[in-house]
Amino acid sequence: MNIRPRHTPPPPLAVLALLAAAALAARAADFHPVIGATSATAGTDFYAVEGLIQGPDVGFSTMSPFNRTSDTTWVTNAPNGFPGSYFDPLPDPAPKLVFDLGQNVALGEISTWGYATGIEGNSLREFSLKFATDAEGPEAAGASITYNPTFTASAAVSPRTSALFGRIINARYVEMTPLSNYTGQGAGGDRVGFGEVAFEALPEVAGSFVDLPVEFALGDASFIRQFTLPVRNLGAQALTLSGVSFTGDQAAGYSVVELPAAVPPYAIGSIKLQFNPVGVPAGDASVTFSVNTNTAGVPTAEVYITASVPAEPADQFYPIAGATSDTDATDYFKVPGLISGPGVGFGAEQPHDQPANAALWVTDAPNGGAGDYFGPVPDPA
Repeated sequence: MNIRPRHTPPPPLAVLALLAAAALAARAADFHPVIGATSATAGTDFYAVEGLIQGPDVGFSTMSPFNRTSDTTWVTNAPNGFPGSYFDPLPDPAPKLVFDLGQNVALGEISTWGYATGIEGNSLREFSLKFATDAEGPEAAGASITYNPTFTASAAVSPRTSALFGRIINARYVEMTPLSNYTGQGAGGDRVGFGEVAFEALPEVAGSFVDLPVEFALGDASFIRQFTLPVRNLGAQALTLSGVSFTGDQAAGYSVVELPAAVPPYAIGSIKLQFNPVGVPAGDASVTFSVNTNTAGVPTAEVYITASVPAEPADQFYPIAGATSDTDATDYFKVPGLISGPGVGFGAEQPHDQPANAALWVTDAPNGGAGDYFGPVPDPA
C-alpha cells in the first residue's frame, strides 16, 4: 500500500477511497526502514542479529503473502545443550533484541518469520515488546511508553506472522524479549531464533481499513475442512463485516462458520469458513469469497480460494478443535502434535502415511532412560 507522507495535508475522502481500493487490489505493503539491531547475547549468538533486518525485497517479498526470500536468520547458541530447552534454565545474559528505526515513526504492527523448516523447535514463539523515543535512547525502553504487549510468532518460515498493536505508538527503538520457543514441536528447542523482523507502515486513514489476503490456497478439498481467513483492520475506526457470499461453480460446498461483526482499530479478526465435498464433483472447486465492509471505497472485499477435489474421494475425518494433557508441564513433545489433522499430521489419502517431520506427543522420562515409564506410575499420570 502507498502511504502518503506525514507532512502533506490530508487528502479528500474520495482520494482515500481510491487509495484503499488500489491497495486492496495490489496487496503490497510499505515497511519502515530498520537501520540497526543489537542482541544482548551477541557474544555467543550462532547467527548474528543483523540477519533479521535484511528488509523488503531482500529478506522478504513486499507482495502478499509476504513470503521469505532469504535463508539468513538470527539464532542463539545452545547453553543448556540438546535435548534441553533454551529457556530451562533461562541463560544469563537472557536474550533481548533492540531494533533501531532511525527516527520516531508511527508504529502499529510487527511482522516476524520463522527460523527454519525442519528445526521448528528453535523458532521464536512468545515475545514481549517495549518502546523508546529518539530522545530517550535505546536503553530507556518502557520509560515513557508503558505499552508492553506480548505476541506469539508462528514457527513457519512463510508466510509472515503479523501482529497489530491496537493503537499507534510513536517511537524510534523497539526492544524485543524472546520468552519461549517451540520446544517439543519438531527438532531443536535448545536455541531460539527466527528469520526476519519488519514493521509495516500502516495507512493514515480516519475510518476503517480492511485487509484480507488476495488468495487462500485450500488445496486438497477431498474431505471436510474448516479454515480461517485473517482479516486485519489497519484503520483508526472499527471495521464492520456483513453480507458474505461465495461465487463459483462449487459455491454450494462452502459455508461460513464464524464471522466477526466488527474488528477493532489496528486489530486482527478471524473469518472461519468450511468446505464440505459431499455432492461436489471431482475437479476445480475454487471460489471467490466476498464480504461487505464499511471501509471507504471498498464496499466489498474479496478473497480467491483455490481448491481441488480429486477423482477418488478421501476418507473423512472429524476436525479436532483441541487437546489437553495432564502431564503438559513436563511433556517433551506437546499434545497438540497429535491433532494436526489430515494433510498435515498424516496423509489425507490412503494409506494415510505420516510425514517424517510430523509433530507428535511424548512425555518426559520420570524413571530414567533405562527405566519403565509405568514402573512406578508417575504423578501426575
